[in-house]
Amino acid sequence: MTFKVTDKFDVCGHVPKRYIKKLIKAIEAVPQSIEIKELDKRIIKNLKPKTCANYAPFTGCRFNCDIAVPKWEMLVEVEKGKLPRLELDILKFQMACMQPEWNYGVLIVPSTHIQLPLAGRSTPVAYLKRLKRMIGPLDINLSVIGYEDPRSPA
Repeated sequence: MTFKVTDKFDVCGHVPKRYIKKLIKAIEAVPQSIEIKELDKRIIKNLKPKTCANYAPFTGCRFNCDIAVPKWEMLVEVEKGKLPRLELDILKFQMACMQPEWNYGVLIVPSTHIQLPLAGRSTPVAYLKRLKRMIGPLDINLSVIGYEDPRSPA
């Protein structure tokens, strides 16, 4: 069995559908048997254009993005931990997209298993849908892809 994508939506702006489809294909090619901490590495392995792992999109700051796809002008964060810092990820995308080489940000987050204690125990996908109205006015192109976490009870 492989990872299953459960949701995809734009939070603000628009990420080209062709890039989202390729990311979804890369996610759905990852076997569920892997350790969740390896998810981003397996997504990178499944992507066709040259990618960079743990990439620093701007200088003078120690915040990295999990995946950078220079050919697509895209940065990707893959959330796997119990307490993802989604707001920080959005700020990283906003800062990076102020530079000419980056146009798009994508958050790959669990739609199951993780419940955010400071967001009413909602999943990261549900929380980002609620945040959509607040971050919609930001000047970035940001999309979310939700995946079914294999750690979820059957």
